[in-house]
Amino acid sequence: MRLILAPLRWVVPLVGLLAIVIGALDAPMRGEPPLGSIFGREETVVRRAAVEPAGFAQGHPRYEAMVEVVWPPGSEATARLRGLARETFAGSQAQAEAMLVAYAPGSRLTVRVSDGLPWVDRTDWFALLWTVGAVLLGGLLLVVGLQLARAPRD
Repeated sequence: MRLILAPLRWVVPLVGLLAIVIGALDAPMRGEPPLGSIFGREETVVRRAAVEPAGFAQGHPRYEAMVEVVWPPGSEATARLRGLARETFAGSQAQAEAMLVAYAPGSRLTVRVSDGLPWVDRTDWFALLWTVGAVLLGGLLLVVGLQLARAPRD
C-alpha cells in the first residue's frame, strides 16, 4: 500500500506545475488578438473599409466587414485588419456596416501587432482571465500539493 500511495503524493503538485506551464507558455498566442501583442502597438491609417458578401447560411446571405490598413506603416502596401469581430460574419449588410463606423478611410488607427500582422486594438478578456486563472490555480495546487506531500505520515 505504501508503494502505491508514495507516488500519489506528488500527483497534486505535478498537476499544479503542469497548469502553470500550460497557462504561461501558450499565453502569448491565446486570444483574438493574441495576448502577446499587448506590448506591440503601432499607428497606421485606414485605407479601405467595405462590406463583402461571404456566402449563404441557411438560405440567407451573410456579409463580412473588411478593413484594409496601410501595412507596414509608412509604406504603400496594405493588409487586412484581423480580429475585427468575434463572429467573422454578420447576419445582415446593416450589421456589417455598423461594425465599420469607427473605421472611416483616411482615419488614423492604433493596431496591435502579432506575427507581423495588424490586429484590432482590444483585449480578449476570456483568454486573459483563462490564462491568469490557470496560472493562479496551478500555483495554488503546487503550493498545497507540496505541503501535503512533505507532511509527516503516521
